[in-house]
Amino acid sequence: MNRIDKHLSIPLEIHYKISNLCKKNKINYTTQLLELINLGLEQNSILIRYNDIENKVEKIKNKTNIIFELLKQIYADMDFENIKDVKSSYALNEFNKKINGTKYND
Repeated sequence: MNRIDKHLSIPLEIHYKISNLCKKNKINYTTQLLELINLGLEQNSILIRYNDIENKVEKIKNKTNIIFELLKQIYADMDFENIKDVKSSYALNEFNKKINGTKYND
């Protein structure tokens, strides 16, 4: 492995923490520092992936809410009396009884 010689300025409290880890893990300072940097980079990658998944879940939730509202409207419109108010639709009320306890729109 090729190495690049860089000089870093590290705050004293972080230096002490790294030194304690070196003693605990019985490795030298440079190796411990490289492990910590590598771990931080991996965690950053995981955080980016987590945020991406969280955004996708939010989009799915929004689309699910829209689909549920459309489904409510379809059940309301299926009533032969042509009732447009979704809250007073017999067909919709029967549908809601069937899915009672299931939360689609948090």
